Amino acid sequence: MEEPAQYRKEARASLNLLQQQVQWKPGKAAAHLKKRKDIAMKRQDALLKSFCQGVRSPQVSGFEVLELLDLRSVLTRYEGKLTEKERKKLEDADTIFRKNTRLFYQSISQIADLEELFKKGSVSPSHWWYLEKLVQAEQVAAYA
Repeated sequence: MEEPAQYRKEARASLNLLQQQVQWKPGKAAAHLKKRKDIAMKRQDALLKSFCQGVRSPQVSGFEVLELLDLRSVLTRYEGKLTEKERKKLEDADTIFRKNTRLFYQSISQIADLEELFKKGSVSPSHWWYLEKLVQAEQVAAYA
């Protein structure tokens, strides 16, 4: 059996070899992090654009509405990172979504029961997924 000192020596040799192969430079880490941040920003922009476009078409299939709800749930994670302009776009899209809640709910109802999906754990909903509650609130407001 080899001694622990031998393992440490081999580990150091492997690390040195790896550093030489990669030509590690401290600035590379910062560049890598910046690149990852840029990719995340592009993803955030694409998600926002898709959601904003999607809510403008209330006559879509239930599958597309489920996709919209997924998009909105993901966007929830980015809300704190949005610029003022992006936040305004999202608020406008949310307003359109709420205006079309009844149509979106009807589309989903044709393909799935949201309550069953919740019970089965098929979806991990944010408050956007509770379309039936939004529809009920809309009905109550109409009668008031």
